[in-house]
Amino acid sequence: MGGRRSNNEGTAYRYRDEKGRPRYRAQWRVPDPASPDGPQLRKSKAGFTTKKDALDYAAEMRAASRRGRPSPAATTVTLGEHATAWLAGHRAAASTLADYRRKYRLHIEPNLGAVELGKIRPTLLAALYRQLETGDPAGEKQPLGANTVRKVHDLLSVMLQAAVDDGIIATNPAQHPGAKPPRAREVKAAKPDIVVWDAGTLAAFLRWAEVEDPDMHALWQVAAGTGMRRSELCGLEWGDISLKDGFLHVKRALTEVKTKGQPTAYVVGPTKNGRPRRIELDDDLVHLLRAHRTDTAQLSFANVAPDARVFTLASGRMLRPDRATRRFEQAVARFQRTRPSAPTITLHGLRHTHATLLLADGEQPKVVQERLGHETLAITMETCGHVLPGAHRAAAARFGRLLRG
Repeated sequence: MGGRRSNNEGTAYRYRDEKGRPRYRAQWRVPDPASPDGPQLRKSKAGFTTKKDALDYAAEMRAASRRGRPSPAATTVTLGEHATAWLAGHRAAASTLADYRRKYRLHIEPNLGAVELGKIRPTLLAALYRQLETGDPAGEKQPLGANTVRKVHDLLSVMLQAAVDDGIIATNPAQHPGAKPPRAREVKAAKPDIVVWDAGTLAAFLRWAEVEDPDMHALWQVAAGTGMRRSELCGLEWGDISLKDGFLHVKRALTEVKTKGQPTAYVVGPTKNGRPRRIELDDDLVHLLRAHRTDTAQLSFANVAPDARVFTLASGRMLRPDRATRRFEQAVARFQRTRPSAPTITLHGLRHTHATLLLADGEQPKVVQERLGHETLAITMETCGHVLPGAHRAAAARFGRLLRG
């Protein structure tokens, strides 16, 4: 039946299951990911029919644990050195990489950059997250919100997982429960409520903009009618639009890239999730874009070439996403002078308004997801499933009518 092996390989204990049959439990020890130099953790698995099977399993688990121990590089390679190599080889959109570099430079490097990979423990990460949440007592660094701290954690987790994959460290301390990053419900609770307009307010704004903000009216109309991101609107080209068949392709986005010590650059890259999509247009939008194309061509036919931008400044210069945001904020402030009851929303709020109005009118959530370009339906419902004022009362009345027949 196999002899008892040394405790270094594991042990096996005999017991009886609920039917009284003899069974064996394998037991072995492995290093604690939170404290590799401290006491080892006890692991076990029951249900083996022979003692030999139990001992073989325990020995196999011990061997797997030894294979997963950190390499000698874990005591020489710092997080900063590893992060530099990871960022240099990571494939992502330019704006995404710039955001990663910024988060690392501001929040991770000053605290952990000089720490050897093998010495990074979950408790060290937890202390970093609490420090970021509370800020610098001297007031030099402001506290970060739960959402930002969670993003810092996610970046660290990906970087450290790459060190695991490279065989430098055995386990990812960021994935240990002891790291204690902000929880999903904390992140959700800390996010500000997204404000949207009802259909009446949106229609009134678009009518107002046609007269009072003619240079930007077409942009506001397309943003509201398609739910496109501002970066996608600024990157849209005439070759992406089929006015004959009534649709447009979202293929690219114009995004800003900030690099320390260098002026802000604007680059054209893929959409946020890297996937192009097709958005059908209603007749009013097709008519609007035809008129906008005619007006744009009056200055030069080059302005309506297939590779020319659909939305530019009145001078014909590139319309940057941040400039579009400021112009929309100014337009909303002027509109509110004529309609004080209109809530203040952002340009991104038009995207949420598009989705919310469609969902409230009974459109299939999957269709809304595809129009917005979200990777999953859950993202659409979480970020855009806002209930318009009065919707709960309408639902209650609808249910009452169902009971009354």
